[in-house]
Amino acid sequence: MHGGQNPIVGAQVYLFAANAGVFTPNASGYGNASLSLLTAGTGRTLDQSGGPTNGDYYVTSDSNGNFSISATTPARVDSRCICTRWAGTRV
Repeated sequence: MHGGQNPIVGAQVYLFAANAGVFTPNASGYGNASLSLLTAGTGRTLDQSGGPTNGDYYVTSDSNGNFSISATTPARVDSRCICTRWAGTRV
């Protein structure tokens, strides 16, 4: 993860699936919250910020802006999205 030529250090990186209604009663998909695809595991942190990502897990970018994510995507998910929140420093 870079801001121009510089690595972004300490970015919180989330992996979400679009919730098209296959997991909830709202089959239209409109208004459904996205679903986090990360669960507890090595190198993952639970977001306890109280914000919209509260309760979701994330990984953090390192001093070179690198991060690693591995997750199992449910068979019925068509769309995935990586979202970041930067609270670190740019080198």
